[in-house]
Amino acid sequence: MDNKISIIISVYNGEKHIKKCVKSIEELLNENFEIIIINDGSTDNTQKLAHEIQMNSKHIVLVSRENKGLSASRNQGIEISSGKYITFLDADDEIDANELLKIKEKINEMEIDVFVSSIVTHSKNSTIRESITIPSNRLMTGKDFLKYQLKQKTYFASACRNLYKKSFLIDNDLFFTNGIFHEDEEWTIKVFYNAEKVYASDYAHYHRFLISNSITRKKNQEKNGLDLILISRDLYEYFSQKSNIENELKSLIMNRISDLFYDGFYKAKLFKADSKTIKTNYSHLAYSGETHKNI
Repeated sequence: MDNKISIIISVYNGEKHIKKCVKSIEELLNENFEIIIINDGSTDNTQKLAHEIQMNSKHIVLVSRENKGLSASRNQGIEISSGKYITFLDADDEIDANELLKIKEKINEMEIDVFVSSIVTHSKNSTIRESITIPSNRLMTGKDFLKYQLKQKTYFASACRNLYKKSFLIDNDLFFTNGIFHEDEEWTIKVFYNAEKVYASDYAHYHRFLISNSITRKKNQEKNGLDLILISRDLYEYFSQKSNIENELKSLIMNRISDLFYDGFYKAKLFKADSKTIKTNYSHLAYSGETHKNI
């Protein structure tokens, strides 16, 4: 049985990249693949270009809306997708179509919640394949995958590197929080925690291009930092309510949350002037980490 895959592209002012992005996967378009382009209130020529792209295939869905952010766009993509599996593609990145076809063959063979692949990162001076650090081509629970990755300090929160069963996301109410940066940090760890079946592979379908003007690399470091603090608070509350979580995994997750908190604290440049307020409101996040015991 062929499992249809929906590729969700959220784009804001992406006129420089959207055609190249879609071109990387247009050969896949048939009844078993669809592309959903969410034009998130672009003010450049993105809408015109996306419309031209859509006219080339009945398997491309275009949604144009007022600007609400990446999380809201992805959530809408999840809701309207017709595929059994979904994956995300940022408009300034690309997908290796041949690798995604190999992944599709694999998910046709088994029922899984999340398919994890490696990722290829391109910067100005280098191209690096970031492979899965656990023995690849194996099935495991999401909790075991999460524990191993956190333990080895190789956990990578990007939502784009994986494929997800749509029904698994819907059934577990796994949607992105609107209006924040670093939404993947909050979302992906919850996904793995709830997944019963995760398949880790050595395929690498996703190609990430590091550019200076992407959302989380813009100069608004204060919002970047404050959002990381908000995410750390949300994750702390979320996992504190899990009474059946085993101790080692809980410790690893809480240390990860602590890292996010401190990263946000310094990105937002809160430092001494706000340290009393931060300590009062967030000191509970400094959870038993050997290097993070005090604020």
